[in-house]
Parts: sequence; structure tokens; C-alpha cells
Amino acid sequence: MQPTELVTLNMRELDRLKVIQTVVDRMLKPGLAAERLRLTVRQVERLVLRYKQAGAAGVGSAARGRPGNRKLDEATAYRALILIRDRYADFGPTLACEKLREAQGLTLSKETVRHLMADAGLWIPRKQRPPKIHQPRNRRACLGELIQIDGSDHRWFEERAPACTLLVFIDDATSRLMTLHFTATESTFSYFEATRPVHRGVWQASRTLQRPRERVPLQQSGEHARQGRNPIRAGLVRVERGYAVCQQQPDQGTRGARQPDFAGPAREGVATAQDRHEGSGERLCAPFHC
Repeated sequence: MQPTELVTLNMRELDRLKVIQTVVDRMLKPGLAAERLRLTVRQVERLVLRYKQAGAAGVGSAARGRPGNRKLDEATAYRALILIRDRYADFGPTLACEKLREAQGLTLSKETVRHLMADAGLWIPRKQRPPKIHQPRNRRACLGELIQIDGSDHRWFEERAPACTLLVFIDDATSRLMTLHFTATESTFSYFEATRPVHRGVWQASRTLQRPRERVPLQQSGEHARQGRNPIRAGLVRVERGYAVCQQQPDQGTRGARQPDFAGPAREGVATAQDRHEGSGERLCAPFHC
């Protein structure tokens, strides 16, 4: 080893180098060095020999800096990258991996394809993507202008009754709980039942968290199930300008909220109802529309 040669060692190898140096200087016996390093005497003697021949580099790992045995060869990686860049540049790693295997006969793992695409700039890892910024939404001006609706499946009555769904209606301007309605399942007709007692002073618009909440089995929709009517095709309730109309087209119903800020007050109202109901038991059943 040259006097100015740089050697890379980790902390474990540095400790081993100090012990081997004391053995070479005859300040420590090989048996005690083997106990300190948790090695056999033969291994210590082998390290001493390598230290005398190559210096500190002989104590380090001989495989450091070498390519791994399972590393993908450069020719295959280059071929895969050319195919991805020419034909599957707009694909994700998983789909690109499937297409390479099906169409090109090139079998690679999806993680290998992911690393190849990331190194080539064709794929941005999720941790490196810029965060999505949602613009804050101002509250409505007055009470009743916008009602946010959500449902929560929970064992509201513990073991005293079967599990049910609580429909929560919250005003956007004041965060006031407008209606709490217990129902068997969250469906279109359960929302019809919840809005049936409202005869005067109906809100101008309503927002629900956009998810397939109306997809319930037909046997759970009561009279409509016996008549063979699909609750999904029957449409959603649309409340506007003081009257409620059952639309026949699903896309003309209550608008679904894609942004999280629409669902926030409704979720908070559900959490508050759970805390109060579990704390006071049956006494909270009275003000709910059941």
C-alpha cells in the first residue's frame, strides 16, 4: 500500500484495525484479540497476515466497490431503457414492466423498471413530487345557503341495537347541525327520508362527499326493492330555490365534493356526535330524526 493511498473503512473495521495493530506490535495475544473481536484464533491470524501484506486495506472488505452479483447487466438495462423511452415513456413503472414482459419478452421486476425510469427522468418518485396545494374555500355568507352532508357507519347503540348509519347535515356558514338522522344504510332513499320533514326554509344547495354511497343492495331499499327499482337509477335529491325534486338523471343531483374542505365540517360533526352519544348513552336519541 502506498503511503498516500486512501482506504475506506467502516466503524467496525476501524475497531478491528486497532486490535490487529496491537497484535502486530505484540502488545496483545491472538487469543485475547479473538475474544475481543468475537472471532476464532485462525481468523485473527489470517487478518494479521493480510494486514502485514496490504496494510489497512487488508482489514477492510475485499468486495467493497465491486458490482453486485445480482446487478442487472448494462446491455439489458440499456435495451429496456430504449424500449421504455420509445414506446412506454408515458406509462407507469408497473404497466411498463408488464408491457416489456408481454410485448418484448423482457422480464424485469417492477422495482428495476422504476429505478431505470427514475434515473432517466421518465418517472418522478412520490416523495419527490411537489405537494398538491388546495386553495382555501371561503364559507358561505348566510345560514342555509349551503348544507354539507355526510354519513357514518357506527354501532351508535352499542349492543342494544344493530349497527346503523347516522346522516349528518351541517350548515357551511355557521357549522350548525341542521339534521341528524339514523337509518339502516346510507342510500339515496335514506337521504329522501332525512329531507322529508323539511317543509319550509329549504337550503339553496347541498354538497356530499363524492363516493359511491348510493350503491346499496336492492333488498336494503324497502318498497323500491320489492318494486324492482334500482335506487341508483332513481337519481339523487336536488334541493334548490325552496323545493326538492327527485331527478331521473344521476348527473343532475346533489353535487359531490371533490375537495377535502367540503368534507371537513361534516366529518367533525360525526366525530362530535360519536363522542356525545357514547358519553350520554340513550339520552341523545331524542333530538335525532329516527
